[in-house]
Amino acid sequence: MKTSLWSVLGLLLFATACTAQVQVRVEPRTYPVTQNTRSNWPPVPKLLGKDKYTTQAVILENEYLRAVVLPEFAGRLVEVKYKPKDLDLFWRNDKLLDRGPGRMGGGHWSFPFWEHCRHFDETCGYTVVRHASGGVTLAMDIRFDEFLKPEETRRYGRATNLRLVQMVGMEPGSAALTWSARVENPLPIRHGFKLWWLLRQDAKDGIGVIMPAAAVTGHGAPKLIPWDLNTTIRTGQQDSLFAVGIQHDFAGWYLPESDMNVLRLQDHRTAPGAKQVLYQPNPGGYIEMWGGNHELFEECGRMLPAFGSYENRLTILPAVGIGKADYANEHIAVSCRKHEGHWQITAVSARPLAALGLGFQQALPGAMGSGGASARQPAAPDKVVSWTVGSADHPIRITLREGKDVLIDQTFPLDLGPLPEAQFQALQSRVTKTMPGGTGLYAEATDLVAEHGTNLPKAAGMNRELLATASDPQTLLDAARQLMRVTGNSPEVLAGLEKVLKHRPDDPHANLYRAMWLTEAGKGEDAWRHLTKCEALPGGRYLAALSAVAKKDYAAAEKHLDALLKMRPEATFRGKDDPGLALLQNGACISSTRPRLLLAIALTAQGKKDAADATLRKLVDEDPALIEAWMLLGDAQRLRTLTENNSSGKTAAERVLANLRAGQWAGIGRP
Repeated sequence: MKTSLWSVLGLLLFATACTAQVQVRVEPRTYPVTQNTRSNWPPVPKLLGKDKYTTQAVILENEYLRAVVLPEFAGRLVEVKYKPKDLDLFWRNDKLLDRGPGRMGGGHWSFPFWEHCRHFDETCGYTVVRHASGGVTLAMDIRFDEFLKPEETRRYGRATNLRLVQMVGMEPGSAALTWSARVENPLPIRHGFKLWWLLRQDAKDGIGVIMPAAAVTGHGAPKLIPWDLNTTIRTGQQDSLFAVGIQHDFAGWYLPESDMNVLRLQDHRTAPGAKQVLYQPNPGGYIEMWGGNHELFEECGRMLPAFGSYENRLTILPAVGIGKADYANEHIAVSCRKHEGHWQITAVSARPLAALGLGFQQALPGAMGSGGASARQPAAPDKVVSWTVGSADHPIRITLREGKDVLIDQTFPLDLGPLPEAQFQALQSRVTKTMPGGTGLYAEATDLVAEHGTNLPKAAGMNRELLATASDPQTLLDAARQLMRVTGNSPEVLAGLEKVLKHRPDDPHANLYRAMWLTEAGKGEDAWRHLTKCEALPGGRYLAALSAVAKKDYAAAEKHLDALLKMRPEATFRGKDDPGLALLQNGACISSTRPRLLLAIALTAQGKKDAADATLRKLVDEDPALIEAWMLLGDAQRLRTLTENNSSGKTAAERVLANLRAGQWAGIGRP
């Protein structure tokens, strides 16, 4: 069998990519500082009075991409370059604006507040993980414990109990950059949250907006608006639009002057938030693209189970030379256009492919169908491939394969579905707090952060009144849990729980909340009496394990933790009638980071060092930035970059481990 020149070149490209290594370097970067005296944000001490500031940048680079990350400034992704054409993927603004948290170029994860993150003074600890493939992951830890203050619930301050982990990943020979964030609930009860990311692009005339949705809405969900797929940036335009009921995983921009698509990929089932902010053309200005774990800023957030975690995994992909993309996934981007009576399929892959083949099918009038396959040809991020096939008068289903692997199986024109009217009505109910669970559930899912809407501190008065006047057990339990989050040792909480326990002495949730209340009040011995009645809940097993560690009964602690680790996320809720279950974050799991750290301590105390180390190694495989695990493993090299410029993370991790070793429940962090 003859081997074509293109096949040989393709195999060489593939082999070269597999033997390459992603380069990582840390170097100082000096940025000018602009003082922003008109902002309501408090000043950032490290920038105050300075006209320039030098920080450490972590740079990841392969054949196709160069990405620059600033761990000291909340892990911002300030630059991504497509090297073959020397093109910036994002708006560049290489300066620090004091009291302006989102004003640098590139993008950032907006957390704990979903739109303006925090001030600009959070620091990430980081570590670089190298993979056998030659790829790397830059993992960053950020804690918010030091911001649990009353002022953090107001307009320009944010508070949370959650930990944020950010990861930037790059593989050799790939033009796809992974950029993900994970939030983790350390509490034995459920926890609300919102998690969004922001990317910015130059505001240039003619940029095509890529958002494959049937309809959009504005802030506050005033009405459902059909979405025009041909929307471009133009003079006189200014819109901030959220997709409703999106059914595809890609979105982005098409930059006609460089024939480059800047695409983002995220699973619409676990992260349905897709927003475009369209400002009119403006030299030096920007437009924005957002993505999140829910659909609209102003609606309630979603729920994490006790000890639960959620990861939004985003892929950033440049696709050059194919015109405006009609579809993309982590493997490939394609445009599918009608040309001279046929379909012209143009594709560019995310990594070198030795032999990319196209197959197609069409249903034609008077025939069962028509189809065929094309010759295979090599592809790469900087090598466009194209085919002309079929009849442009009818839809076409294409498959793109490398060997037996199907990279794309999609019909064009793309099906966006009908106008999502039912989804929009549900969305409006979550904005107006008329969904099952009402205002209290809205506040709990929104948690401690708010701009104009309700949050837990603002709902405290309502919950106090319910605890005093309500008799329904579920209403009392919900009000007690919500007030517990913002008020320690509240007599109203205890009184409400006693009402429930009087009629339902074995209620697991009431017993768990009472045990938590008593422990925080320094009455641990009284609390333990309730634990046998809440072992069906992750929180009950966790407090029981802590009690066993305090008594140095490490075998009992191990037993409780083993049972906890078998529980599903739904175990946190009170059954199918709990309205909070509808807000359980799709894709969330019980990661049980805190319980697994406790398990490693219990195993070590029993002399089971290999089992303890295996538990910790699995933890850091899943979460490379977990400071507590590296402390228990004694890895000084990892800890150096994770803690040397991350005093809040170091202090928080030391406190966590001290409490776990003593078998102490540390209580709920509150503003």
